[in-house]
Amino acid sequence: MKKSLEILALLLFSLGNGCGAICYDGVGFSAFLQDPKLDKFLLVDERTGQKSDCVRFGARNLTQQWKRFSLVLSAEGDGLINLRFGPMGASEIPIYLDEIQVNGVPLPNGGFEAEAPDGTAPGWTLFYGKVVTDPGLAFAGKSCMRLADSRSGFWQGIGIKRGEKMEVSLMARTGSALECFADELGKAQQNLELSVKVAARSRGLSASRMPPNSEFARCVNDLIHLSESQLHVSVPLLALNSITPEALRDKLLDLAKAWDAERRRTAGEERPCLYDKPEVFVEIKNRIRELARFADELKTDVLLELMFVKQKKSP
Repeated sequence: MKKSLEILALLLFSLGNGCGAICYDGVGFSAFLQDPKLDKFLLVDERTGQKSDCVRFGARNLTQQWKRFSLVLSAEGDGLINLRFGPMGASEIPIYLDEIQVNGVPLPNGGFEAEAPDGTAPGWTLFYGKVVTDPGLAFAGKSCMRLADSRSGFWQGIGIKRGEKMEVSLMARTGSALECFADELGKAQQNLELSVKVAARSRGLSASRMPPNSEFARCVNDLIHLSESQLHVSVPLLALNSITPEALRDKLLDLAKAWDAERRRTAGEERPCLYDKPEVFVEIKNRIRELARFADELKTDVLLELMFVKQKKSP
């Protein structure tokens, strides 16, 4: 029950401090009493002097450059608090966090170097987040926390003493919209890969099973045009005279590789792509979701065809 309340509080914190569903996220973190019924004291926000059982801090619109943010608080009594971290917003563009400290001393696994095989973080309670191991992404060491969902967050408990000032700090930066697009496109790629395998087993996909009027191909080429005009990423258009699951799969793979190359090329820039173009971000994301819907329909079609072929072969 207690953990469920913590998760609910995390969701409300993220939504309540959101900067809109289509902008680059910020980072939010807070300190709150683990058990207000047991600990009858308040926390003090040293910036404002305000007292409550929860002190919050938020930094909006992160850039791709690592920056340290901090919150200073004190307590009117001795007890236990939770330190909680998560995104401010709901754009699903990932943010990266690293080197979490209290009074200049790293918290246990505050740099996320002790990674579990499933991507969780020992020492932390993790919700919809993942530790990534890549020295090119981390601020220090080889690992950092990646949050790519408005529901995501993580927390750790720590003791606090009456009158003690506590400075909680962390390094944070945003990822790129290109990462969000790649995550969305991956869903369509998985369905296309399955379609290719199933179609091969059923000796080819009949033209009647393709989406009507080659809408799938049109959607792919529309996305390629958008990528070229808005993301400065160019790949050849899909040839409309040879629309097969293999051709669709390969074209999406080409596009994903081109996006990744552009992400790497621009990783050192302070402002990521579409930083001040939220309407374009939404347009591209909607186009990818439309494409994913076509890929899901195609997967269903080839699975039905395979079932039909099996039925015909049955005595």
